Amino acid sequence: MSGPLAVFRRDAIWNYLPAWANDRFLGAEFKFATDRQLTGYVLGQKWRGQGLKKQYPDSPFVSEVDYPERKWRVGYVRSAKVWTVVPESRKAFFKQQVRWKKSFIRNLCSSGTFMWRRGIQPSILYYGHTVWVAAAPLMAIRHMIWAPMNGLWLLTALYLAGIFIKGCAWALAFAIDNPHSTCWRYRPLMGLISALCLSWLLPYSLLTIRRSIWSRSL
Repeated sequence: MSGPLAVFRRDAIWNYLPAWANDRFLGAEFKFATDRQLTGYVLGQKWRGQGLKKQYPDSPFVSEVDYPERKWRVGYVRSAKVWTVVPESRKAFFKQQVRWKKSFIRNLCSSGTFMWRRGIQPSILYYGHTVWVAAAPLMAIRHMIWAPMNGLWLLTALYLAGIFIKGCAWALAFAIDNPHSTCWRYRPLMGLISALCLSWLLPYSLLTIRRSIWSRSL
């Protein structure tokens, strides 16, 4: 669940707030992925709930009331809207993207251990998305570096064309949902930026995963 637009039932998260507030990864405090982690505690409590509670038995969040572990579901409300702070410079934008990539890695090591228990459809969506994100930098290397070095310019052109067509499809969907906005015109460009620039941030984020300095500073 995206942090700015998330609402949780009290009995779904109350016992897990100590584990959430003290989240650690690779032996160090981890300050990113807070929204992803809390969602993971809700979706996976049927299988991980007892273990998380036992880590903080003396916390009032655990000792005062013990909510039963349930197989919770996430609901989407299309009419819900939220206004949030967004990056206003390239530097701040790339910092945000690195945080998100590190959050992706952290969440995969946590929620990825139980999402297969949620059923066929959630498993396909979750692990399929994981493969898609992980393959992005490899695809960029293959089509933008390896292919030109071997004279396969058509392969590079097809790769860029596919990205552009996908961006146009997203732009059309946005234009239909937001008929009074002209922001749709930027979506094809964003697709190219995502594939050619942002995908490279995943390997970088993996190499610097222990550096968890959370900052919006420019």
